[in-house]
Amino acid sequence: MRNKYFNIDIYFPFFFQPFYNGKKHQITGSLYGPDKKEFCKIDGEWNGIMYAKYQDTKISDIFFDTKTTPVIKKNVRPIAEQSEFESRR
Repeated sequence: MRNKYFNIDIYFPFFFQPFYNGKKHQITGSLYGPDKKEFCKIDGEWNGIMYAKYQDTKISDIFFDTKTTPVIKKNVRPIAEQSEFESRR
């Protein structure tokens, strides 16, 4: 994936299930700068805490915590106003 605004490339494979042992819902990814060099690695759980480890400092910080982030409900039209093939019926 490419973010044109920040001029970075993002690579995030999602592992639904471990191949051999391990935990479910693991995520790992890399962020690449305009020079195509990796500047950050992100890993953790899709439904838990994700950590970012920056290449220049080698320090791992919390990138995103799904347990403390407030849930924002989707804003959808009432079912009576939705067409036949809308996904929220």
